[in-house]
Amino acid sequence: MLSFLIKKTMNTKEKLRQLHKSVQKKPVTKFVNNPVDYERTALELGGEVINLENGRFIRIIKKQKLSENYGTIKLNGVEKIPGATITILSKKKVDGHFSFHSALFIDTETTGLSGGSGTYAFLVGLGYFSDQHFVVEQLFMPGLNDEVSVLSYLENKLAEHSGLVSFNGKSYDIPLLTARFIQNRIRPSIDLHQNFDVLHASRRIWKNDFGDCTLITLENKLLNLARQGDVPGEEIPQIFMDYLQTNNTKQLKKVIYHNQMDIISMAAIIQILHQAIKQPEKSRMAVQPQEKRVAQLFKDNNEINPAIDRYKILIDSENISQEDKSDLLFDLGLLYKKTKRFQESEKVWLRQINEVEFSIRTAIELAKYYEHKEKNFLRASEFTNRSLDVLKIRQELGAVINPELHRALFKRRERLLKKIARTA
Repeated sequence: MLSFLIKKTMNTKEKLRQLHKSVQKKPVTKFVNNPVDYERTALELGGEVINLENGRFIRIIKKQKLSENYGTIKLNGVEKIPGATITILSKKKVDGHFSFHSALFIDTETTGLSGGSGTYAFLVGLGYFSDQHFVVEQLFMPGLNDEVSVLSYLENKLAEHSGLVSFNGKSYDIPLLTARFIQNRIRPSIDLHQNFDVLHASRRIWKNDFGDCTLITLENKLLNLARQGDVPGEEIPQIFMDYLQTNNTKQLKKVIYHNQMDIISMAAIIQILHQAIKQPEKSRMAVQPQEKRVAQLFKDNNEINPAIDRYKILIDSENISQEDKSDLLFDLGLLYKKTKRFQESEKVWLRQINEVEFSIRTAIELAKYYEHKEKNFLRASEFTNRSLDVLKIRQELGAVINPELHRALFKRRERLLKKIARTA
């Protein structure tokens, strides 16, 4: 018995030893700072060397004419979008003074996707409007020691502009760059700028209509663009690591292209967003689900009259389901009620009940209107009784009835009967 226990113990220890031997640590990719030929690298990337007091980096500039097509649109309307419209698109994340004309578009390519304290932004892409062009400036640091010069240049560029435009920048690019500024003992101002987030604005209109809301998907679906020679974002950190070891820029050129497209596409998608909320009758991409979200966006921003216009267009659109039409008529009535246009509320709610379906929530709103605004207690009692009858039928069919709703309707009926008796 003792020998069996010893054997069992030894087997367990042996298994643990074997397990320990089998677990191998993953190799850690170390940053390598090989000597850099700045002029050669700049030439290969189509850029120029920028020399500052605290170092140097490579700047690549690309200009997109506002009058030229980018996919299916031109960019010549973006910088003229009113601040009030931008506020609506951002759901009041920026104020009415925000202007795309004076804003700085920003996107980074980094050494890691997690964005931790050891993550560098080796390429900072900037975009802005200037002299009938949308200009893309890309700040590339050939070596890790060049970071402070890139950040110094970026800080000066931020001072020339007011407001930022990014794609999920609040969650990634801006915190990352803020951390890098602090790491290099530079007081950051980037986190003080208002930020218009193209990703969040796009999700409010398109959600998952296209499967996802990535920038490349939006390009393809909205701009009819297909990138040529691009590289997947998840491969970019390793491409930079390889470049640091070899100084070979072949794959790095794809990263430059990727970043350029990201910057320009942000501006282009803003143009589509503007069209989506400005031209409902002309916009071919504004199908019903998207139009409903636009109406909701106006409603959330307390832009009641534009929201009402959207609801009316939706209600009268072709191929709308009865269920959707019923919901829209109810919501439209609430919007009229909010602006104290009670007779308009009555009209659309009666249309819902008479043309689409009887709805208890709509009948309750009508009962309130007739009781408190029109003092028509008989009419209010009619809709209250119809609601109670519907609840009774549903209960007989086995549905679970909300007891609070039933009590509220019963109490309303009793109150109305007393008012009717007093006026008889």
